[in-house]
Amino acid sequence: MAETLPNKKCPHLPAELWISVLSHVQDCNHLWSTCRRVSTEFRSYVETVFADKHISKTRIEFAPQSFHHYQIPTIFDRFSADRKRAYFRDNRPAHYFTEKGMDAQYMLAIRVHWRSSMIWYLGSRDACGGKREQPPPYTIKVRRSINDTDIPGLEINYEAREISFEWITMYDLFFREEEYVRRRKDEALKAMQSINESTKSNNQSSIPGIDPIVLNLMEKDRIEHRAWKEARRTRLKSWYKKHHNFDLHCKCWSFDDDDDHRLRSMKRSRDDLACLGFSDDEA
Repeated sequence: MAETLPNKKCPHLPAELWISVLSHVQDCNHLWSTCRRVSTEFRSYVETVFADKHISKTRIEFAPQSFHHYQIPTIFDRFSADRKRAYFRDNRPAHYFTEKGMDAQYMLAIRVHWRSSMIWYLGSRDACGGKREQPPPYTIKVRRSINDTDIPGLEINYEAREISFEWITMYDLFFREEEYVRRRKDEALKAMQSINESTKSNNQSSIPGIDPIVLNLMEKDRIEHRAWKEARRTRLKSWYKKHHNFDLHCKCWSFDDDDDHRLRSMKRSRDDLACLGFSDDEA
């Protein structure tokens, strides 16, 4: 009779080792959306990895109204004393603007338009909320991912070109939407694969005259675009319900053209970023 081996538990690994292991996970969405949910300890480990490694590769760019050609790029500068808020700032030196021919009057105009575009979008203390008829006047880039999800607790010092926000909740919203899109894409691609196999077995072409490879690429692009649009609509519905107690219906999507333009622009940026290697030296 074979002997039963004793049931041995895996040895407890020190936090430093787990953090080191998790720091080598290259898929930031998987790291935040999956690894972070394993346990309370892993939640802390993953947040440490982001604080030590990924927040320095996070970039938030603002595009003031009437100055869409001019970006205000902000990068990580420091944490608050309790580490609940992150401070990002535009670190370009004064001589950069002088060399570009941007005098004090020009910079003042940019700050005024930046402030007005953010008040229009976020609302003010005198209003119950801002507007969402157009895409946000900013984008968030986390390494090779880009989106324009909300920035919770956002505070802006326009003079110093510095912002602060609740960084953990910001990543929550950012990766929640990315994970939603990933799931929807996987579901749609599985359904498409099933249809393709059925078509092959019947020796049929879904669209005569079009190469199946080209057709699949077109379909994948359409699926991804639709998934991002669904995610944005879910975001907008929640926002209008929370701030205006208003149920947003399909007939309200008068801003679809602006959304489509933003989605395609971010798609191009994702494609460009995907060509970069995963490196701590990447922009």
